[in-house]
Amino acid sequence: MADLRISKLLLRCVRRGFAKRQELLKEVRDMLKPQAFASALTVAALGLYVVCRVVSLIAPDFLFAIGRSWFHTFSLDSMRAVAPMDIGTFLLGAVSIGVLVWVTAYATASLYNKWAK
Repeated sequence: MADLRISKLLLRCVRRGFAKRQELLKEVRDMLKPQAFASALTVAALGLYVVCRVVSLIAPDFLFAIGRSWFHTFSLDSMRAVAPMDIGTFLLGAVSIGVLVWVTAYATASLYNKWAK
């Protein structure tokens, strides 16, 4: 009789462990939802794109000082624009960076979910 109870208890523990394992695997699979992750990262990148554009209009010297601090051996002075950016160029840049960030973030989240299993 005791052996039967122990067997039933062991069977319950194994089943619970299996169910818990399945829950954990589901959590890992759903850790990063690729579409949501890609969309969130794209919104953040486009926000930075707009902030960078505003800074370039208000304080271009500050923007170039930051650039010089990142690229130690390059002279960025020759890269200064002689004409202001028009709205078409701004929108093309926004669309292209949005698409690039979204595709890259989606691929990254998908690969992460695949390899995290």
